[in-house]
Amino acid sequence: MDTIDADGHIVEKAADLRRYLPPPYSKRTGALLPTLLRLLPASEHAGARPLFARSDEATRARDGAPPAPRAPVVALLAGVAGAVIAMSYSTVEQFLVPIRGSREFGLDRLGIARLLMLGQAVDIVALLPLGMLADRRGAPPVLGGVLLTFALALGLLGFGGLPLMIAGCGLFGLGMAGWTLPLGVLRSVTPAGRVAWRTALYRVAVDGGVCLGPLLSGVLATRHGRVLPGVLIALLVTTGVALLVGIAVAPPSGGSGACVDGGSGSSAPSGG
Repeated sequence: MDTIDADGHIVEKAADLRRYLPPPYSKRTGALLPTLLRLLPASEHAGARPLFARSDEATRARDGAPPAPRAPVVALLAGVAGAVIAMSYSTVEQFLVPIRGSREFGLDRLGIARLLMLGQAVDIVALLPLGMLADRRGAPPVLGGVLLTFALALGLLGFGGLPLMIAGCGLFGLGMAGWTLPLGVLRSVTPAGRVAWRTALYRVAVDGGVCLGPLLSGVLATRHGRVLPGVLIALLVTTGVALLVGIAVAPPSGGSGACVDGGSGSSAPSGG
């Protein structure tokens, strides 16, 4: 990698760059990187810090605002919502639609692919409007509505006939458009010093849900094929209602830090 000096000249050799360093470093030979590292200011923290130590500087940078009311509960609900959505998604795409479509309705691969494609098409169309709605109304209430929609879709896909299953695929796509909302809710109620840690926990829960969905579906498919959809519907409804009721009864918070109504910039995360 080339380095440009103050006059705009390209410095290609370490020896050329070393002459810009203060003495005695300008006279030394050998590797340049250790020399530059020694010139960096020393850390303010004396001694080694624990690997999972909280970042006090990042916490103080959050304007000193107190935590929002019910923030731990909302954070927990966001994690549960992400895990249940992930489990429902893997169950629908890998078991419910293919197995019910082929065994109960006699659909071939093309028919099953069309059902799955319908859900993906609705997902793509609804992503941006749902993100804008979450920015304006707050991520938690929108997430609550998405979870209830997802529960309805799962009921139609798991227990309805073919026409209801087609409608369920459309609602399934609408529910999947809110895939990123739990992370926005989690970010909005998490202190800055704990964002990375809680995001890692959230990702573990989501990946675990993606794995558990097909596993439990395969174990229960022979004799109790409809038990898992029923359990997922109950979890989706419970979490969605808890988010909606919790937001409705939560007292307003006046701080500019963590807030329960979801941040404008965090409700539609860009990476996920």
